[in-house]
Amino acid sequence: MLLSCGLALAQENADIGAIELPVPSSVVSKYIYDPETDRYIFSQEIGGYPISLPLVLSVKEYQALILKEKMKTYFQEKVKALSGRGTNVEETQKNLLPELYVNNKFFESIFGSNAIDISPQGSIGIDLGYRYQRNDNPIASVINRRSPGFEFDQRISLSLLGKIGERIQITANYDTESTFDFQNLVKIQFNPPQISELKDLSPGMIPGELGSKLRDVQGKINEVQNKVSEVKQQINEVKQKVNQVKGIINDGKNTLNQARQKIESLKQTANQIASNPMAEANRVSEYLNGKVTEDAILQNIDIGNISMPINSNLIQGAQSLFGVRADLKLGNTTLSGVFSEQRSQSQNITTQGGGKLQEFDLYALDYEEDRHYFISQYFRNNYDKFLETYPYINSPVQITRIEVWVTNRGYQTQNVRNIVALQDLGEANPELTSLANQVSNFINVNNLNHPPGNEVNKLDPNEIGFNGILNSQIRDIATVKNGFGTANVNEGYDYTILESARKLNSQEYSYHPQLGYISLNQRLSNDEILGIAYQYSFQGKIYQVGEFANGEIPGTSLILDGNTNQGNSQNPVVQANNLIVKMLKSSVTDVRQPVWDLMMKNIYNTGAFQLSDEDFRLSILYTDPSPINYMTPIDTSIWPEKLDNEVLLNTMDLDRLNAYQDLVPNGDGFFDYIPGITVDPRYGRIIFPKVEPFGEFLFKLLDNPESTKETYSLENSYNKNQKRYVFREMYSLTKAAALEFTEKNKFQLKGRYKSEGGDGIKIGAFNVPRGSVRVTAGGRALREGLDYIVNYEIGRVKILDEGLKASNIPIEISVENNSFFNQQNKRFSGFNLNHRISDKINIGGTLINLSENPLTQKANYGTEPVNNTMMGFNTNFSTEIPFLTRIINKWPTIKNSTPSQLSFRGEIANLAANDPRNTQLNGETNVYIDDFEGAQTNIDIKGFTAWNLSSVPINDVPGSNKEGLESGFGRSKLAWYSIDQVFYSRQPDGINNNDISLNETRRIFIDELFPEQDLVQGTPRTLPTFDLAYYPSEKGPYNNAPNSFYSSDIKEKWAGITRSLNATNFEQSNVEFIEFWLLDTFTNQESTSNDLGELVFHLGNISEDILRDGRKQFENGLPSTSEQTPIYQTPWGKVPANQSLVYAFNSLEEDRTLQDVGLDGLSDEEESTIFTNGPPDDPARDNYQYFLQADGGILDRYKRYNGFENNTPVAFSDTDRGNSTEPDTED
Repeated sequence: MLLSCGLALAQENADIGAIELPVPSSVVSKYIYDPETDRYIFSQEIGGYPISLPLVLSVKEYQALILKEKMKTYFQEKVKALSGRGTNVEETQKNLLPELYVNNKFFESIFGSNAIDISPQGSIGIDLGYRYQRNDNPIASVINRRSPGFEFDQRISLSLLGKIGERIQITANYDTESTFDFQNLVKIQFNPPQISELKDLSPGMIPGELGSKLRDVQGKINEVQNKVSEVKQQINEVKQKVNQVKGIINDGKNTLNQARQKIESLKQTANQIASNPMAEANRVSEYLNGKVTEDAILQNIDIGNISMPINSNLIQGAQSLFGVRADLKLGNTTLSGVFSEQRSQSQNITTQGGGKLQEFDLYALDYEEDRHYFISQYFRNNYDKFLETYPYINSPVQITRIEVWVTNRGYQTQNVRNIVALQDLGEANPELTSLANQVSNFINVNNLNHPPGNEVNKLDPNEIGFNGILNSQIRDIATVKNGFGTANVNEGYDYTILESARKLNSQEYSYHPQLGYISLNQRLSNDEILGIAYQYSFQGKIYQVGEFANGEIPGTSLILDGNTNQGNSQNPVVQANNLIVKMLKSSVTDVRQPVWDLMMKNIYNTGAFQLSDEDFRLSILYTDPSPINYMTPIDTSIWPEKLDNEVLLNTMDLDRLNAYQDLVPNGDGFFDYIPGITVDPRYGRIIFPKVEPFGEFLFKLLDNPESTKETYSLENSYNKNQKRYVFREMYSLTKAAALEFTEKNKFQLKGRYKSEGGDGIKIGAFNVPRGSVRVTAGGRALREGLDYIVNYEIGRVKILDEGLKASNIPIEISVENNSFFNQQNKRFSGFNLNHRISDKINIGGTLINLSENPLTQKANYGTEPVNNTMMGFNTNFSTEIPFLTRIINKWPTIKNSTPSQLSFRGEIANLAANDPRNTQLNGETNVYIDDFEGAQTNIDIKGFTAWNLSSVPINDVPGSNKEGLESGFGRSKLAWYSIDQVFYSRQPDGINNNDISLNETRRIFIDELFPEQDLVQGTPRTLPTFDLAYYPSEKGPYNNAPNSFYSSDIKEKWAGITRSLNATNFEQSNVEFIEFWLLDTFTNQESTSNDLGELVFHLGNISEDILRDGRKQFENGLPSTSEQTPIYQTPWGKVPANQSLVYAFNSLEEDRTLQDVGLDGLSDEEESTIFTNGPPDDPARDNYQYFLQADGGILDRYKRYNGFENNTPVAFSDTDRGNSTEPDTED
């Protein structure tokens, strides 16, 4: 239940305050100041008559009231403007906040103006409510099932643009729903004022030396103009006396020409001064309204989200920074300094021919496990032979049909069947089977290399009930163990049962029709089962292994079930028939079984998808200790001459062909890229043409031809060369066990591949800071927009120059990627100096420091912090060479108008690696390979809800060798629980302090076990416990033993619980021990030597058949009012005959009454006919009772808490509820 109300505030254009009652004009409101009392008097009048009592205010009250009224009036005007009403709407709508002015000359001199303008845009939403949450999950504690509390949620989306004077600009973006921190930007920028336009500037207005020069020029222009006027007058006079003053006219013309030249020269000088605009004006200070000019030393200050680009190929800047940056200028020298936190990380990508080059590095043990399987020992034994002549596959087999079955993890209901997977099915070699030693004449053929088929041994499903060892009970999932006749078989090894197995569709796997192996798209877990049925042709004959789902074996059969305790009547029951298939993987990993060899260990994944042979390279190296691509002899006397300095690619038969796939001696030096044989391009896999390339294959290569004692399975018989190089443990042990032989795991697969994809090259990032991508080709820097373009949002670089891509020149892409989840603080600081000697020559220097702090108090191996300083110098020279252009243009067919240029760039840099901060110990920098604080991983198994009643142990308990009801005669009462906190806080009726102070009921505090442990504030001070209460003198559930039998010695009794573990591969998980603290709840007076018992842990495959009958109980499969499902009658009661696909009840109370009856499938009334030695109200002793509904002490209240019958009621209350929401099952 959720109760909430919401309040939203936003700056939106909504029709707010449309109804307004104006104050009548006849009402006069006024304030009168009384100097005698120092008070203000507020009054309202109409026609001189007061209409209200006067309000007397102090000076402070008066000022507060006036401020309140002005604020109210201001926001009312804003509301009217937003709705389009009122006067001066456009002016009022400009901003919610008014422009502020600071009447201070000092403030104005600093910021260039006295105005402060802040313009916010966005919205603010607030949700305020009260949440009352009630959780009726019975697993939760009573106290934790109700959680009241206030709910407060705010949503802010705000952008802010502010100006302080003319020189400070503030830009901010903030959104509470932004995904990453770098999306919220804050920047404060100091901008020097720009030079004003000087088009109206006159020389008299310009102060200083420049003004003086301009005034001199203007004076000379005026002087020349006066002379011109005088000359003109003289010319007029001369015209009248031409003949007399010819000499004067000629002199005047010369003087006029000189004056005109002088005027033109002065005009050009003036135009040059006024065109740039007036470059000389850059040196004028204390002008432009008294503001700083571009000649100021401090040019710019940025605070917040900044960048620091550096024009250098050796030292890279950064784009995504948060800190302070300042730009300074001293004449022709510029200096940029930064002190910031870097919020990005750099990475380099190498591409070639338009694709991205990726490198891979694998060791021999890095094969893909639990994914690729031979479908028979025959195909494993002949794999090397079939590929001796690749690319031609010398195989007589063609697989035409295949079905693959796996464990149904997703509880799918389509394409499911019960299967029985047999390890030896279809195998003709007795040495590669487990039953040939105990079943006489098990193999029906004489050829050990006979192709697989159902008929080759006595597990032939077509011979059930005839000449084989299988009988009809193999078809019923409850009687599979009895379906092998007299053969002594073990589940998990010789066979495995898989109920509701899922058939994979053809898109979930692939297979090789000639080499006989399958590859699954998804890796199998350690406890999953894999079975297969297939059909193939061999020399014109069709063979089949296993049974197909649409074959002769129907999914269900109607049978007559006479197994009932209510007479000899026979009930028709629908039975699900088991399919018999070939087992490729069991839920039990045993390397001694033949099925272990069916898992392929010669396929390696490079990590690529859609692999291409273009630019694919592979090398096989041996690390000894540095990598080399050949093997060196240990014993030269028996070293094969063929292997002398032979490249390992040739040794492993991976380089036999040339580029045209023609066989050439010693290959062509490159890996033979043959899809389907040596590579799987779709998933980027490398496939060796040998089953055991680093095992038996090398063993045979290094064999001493003059010795007969060398045996592959006996390592003691190996010669020195074999002991050095053969890695047999890789194939005979699990990967986890083989990892301990590090001295053998030295073969290395190293190479590269080109990944193609989409429009452009993926740079492995998105939302890349603009300007942070740099591209070089063969050391030459490319230009963005001309040679390449960047899509910064999706992180792709597209090369525009097709010739560059076709040239196959390596292209280096460096990118700065925003760190999404970076927790390591990185400090980026330094400066960049540049001095312009002339228009042609620049020199510069850079000093940058990048430092990190360790993620923890210790620097761990692989995440070491850095403290690096880079210092460098650079110079640029560029000039035009006109004569070179003229020389080129003399060529008859060339006419070039572009000026030739000579450019030179030189750089030098040095990297100094300093000691990182907070990594010193005793004055030395330390990196911890492993501090062993996280070396121990716990698997918590004390949660009582995960435990269930156990099946009867195999040995050493009464009933372990019995069937039916007798198997449960030794089971005693056991309760398992964790005491609810309600007993310690709100103490139910009948519970006192003494009840919760006993050893068996009290809380355990942390400092009892760990007195030195420091607790974080707010963490619980008590330890959760897993409580077990064992009553050996009381019968357990479903125990129908005679009372006389059960009154015997309690040492003959037992009780047990079981649970599943997610970590099933203990070897890989390195599970080594069980750790627990046990509290002895007995006092010295209570405990005697006769009370001693045993606590036994059993890890491994445990039967879930709690009531031993071979069938699985699941309560929701029992008949109900809505569906009459078929059932089996067992000695214990009723069991569903349908397959269990889903474990869930419906919500009908009448159905719940019929189904929620426990593991026997019987109600109390029905139980009385079978469990004749139990109490009348609960014959099977399986009834459930909630601990708050029971009476007595705490132990008595939990005595029936683990019952199965009526433990999931539809209706419940605070004092009467179930312990689960799911049906009880034997699964």
